[in-house]
Amino acid sequence: MNRSRLSKVGVSVALAAAVVTAAATAGAGDITMTETNIKRVVTLRDQSKNPFWISRADCLADDVFTFPLYVTNYSDTATVQVWVGDPSTNNCKDTTARTGSAPTCWMVASSTAQSSNLTITVRAQDIVGQHKTVAGSTTGGPGSGTEADCTLASTSSTAPQPVVVNFMFVTNSNAVSGNGYGWPTKYDLAGPLPPTSLTLGQGDTMLKLSWPQATDTDLTGYQFFCDPLPGQEGAANGGQFEAGSSSSALSPGPVPGPEDAAADTDGTGGAGGTGGSGATGGAGGAGGTGGTGTAAGSGGTVSDAADDSDSDSETGTDAQGSECSTTKLFQGTVPDPALLCGSASGQTATEGRVTGLKNLYTYSIAVAAVDGVGNVGTLSPVKCLEPHPVDDFFKLYKEAGGEGGGSFCSVGAVGQGAGMVGFGVMTIAALARIARRRREDS
Repeated sequence: MNRSRLSKVGVSVALAAAVVTAAATAGAGDITMTETNIKRVVTLRDQSKNPFWISRADCLADDVFTFPLYVTNYSDTATVQVWVGDPSTNNCKDTTARTGSAPTCWMVASSTAQSSNLTITVRAQDIVGQHKTVAGSTTGGPGSGTEADCTLASTSSTAPQPVVVNFMFVTNSNAVSGNGYGWPTKYDLAGPLPPTSLTLGQGDTMLKLSWPQATDTDLTGYQFFCDPLPGQEGAANGGQFEAGSSSSALSPGPVPGPEDAAADTDGTGGAGGTGGSGATGGAGGAGGTGGTGTAAGSGGTVSDAADDSDSDSETGTDAQGSECSTTKLFQGTVPDPALLCGSASGQTATEGRVTGLKNLYTYSIAVAAVDGVGNVGTLSPVKCLEPHPVDDFFKLYKEAGGEGGGSFCSVGAVGQGAGMVGFGVMTIAALARIARRRREDS
């Protein structure tokens, strides 16, 4: 064979190799994407916090992602398919991961490239649904996710679940060709676990909430829920006051009539303590002699004892527990956002306050934890308590013309007892004036 023929053969081989390489490149297909151009149909929360994660609210709203892809070397023999898998076992390029009796990846979208710019939409419910296409079954695939997939089983972890969304060219023989693109994200369908206990403390038109620190790593704060809401108390709550509670002990009771005044003059009014009304019993003591007044004072002790029976409620560990008079708050359930009445930020927060409340009015309150995508968890134990004016004694003392100060304040009752003492002072003064007028008239 001469030299010219060998040269021609070499050229032919080189051309054939170039054709094969070009054909392989054309059938391979490459996919890239600018992630900052990803769009979402629904914007329900603060997008500065994990804007591309999927929350439960996103899922329930049937949110849709729009992915702007740039594809090269595409052909009619391969389609762009989108498969989702767990990053710890993610190998969606493997045929066995997408087919067979136990696939580990699930398809959420498919499209054919007609140009270099390709837009693909993927439903959030399809991502979280994990409806795999098992051999011999027609279930799974794009559109198979439903609203039911947005709620995790009660035994599921509340931590965010990582996934990888894979964009790949898949041939007619179900093989992956070219260079695909993997986009990692997470879905979080449940809020953090709630505090295991809740304690309430009283204040003037406010209640203080305290709870043990939680351990969930994705927790960002807490929300408070009230029934009724501040400013929406109405009249229905009146039945929540229990006999012998602090609120009933502070009630004024019946207005004394002539017979009561006569009894006071004789000094026998001290027996009023047996009626359970500390205020009325104490008033009888003012009308009688020193000795009978002491007996009447013991009547006030009866009322104090009844008031102390509510002390457990004041610390948030009342016997009612979750049986507070509410039909809207229940431990272990996701709360109605319309009942939100306060919040505390930070993973280490252990206390907060609900303000703007009505004194001597019973409120049912519970706490729920919140995560980084706005999911609100289930409620803590529900506790109930009424705010109390903590300085009623001093207010009433000054309003009555009192000018004492300094060391006098150090012996003044505060908290729950302040209201009772203050009311007793006013009642004693009023009945003393009545008795004095009767003596003058006689």
